[in-house]
Amino acid sequence: MYRKMSSVMNRKVWDKIFARFMEDSLSKIHYNPVCNVLLRNVHIKPGFKILEPGCGTGLDTLIIAKLLHTEAFLLDYSKEALKVAKYIMNLLKVKAHFILADCRHLPFRDEF
Repeated sequence: MYRKMSSVMNRKVWDKIFARFMEDSLSKIHYNPVCNVLLRNVHIKPGFKILEPGCGTGLDTLIIAKLLHTEAFLLDYSKEALKVAKYIMNLLKVKAHFILADCRHLPFRDEF
């Protein structure tokens, strides 16, 4: 029971955070240095699928998906986070899929 309540409370907290992000921060979207580190060290090839559990805004994954012509699958359990990620996806004109779920219980097979 406690875990269920805690999970619901956490979702509400994250929804509030991302609702404010949508209002305050979208004008500050920029290429993040994290993308350079990922591009150098994670061997993502064109055509790969990228899954980001707990994606938040999904910004880094969406930028990488655009640069490498890959599909992004963004998973978060905050509806507001996914709204922000969808908005960014439209700005970047990249293909992405959005999954509202808890990353502790992934809704697909192990072979993703």
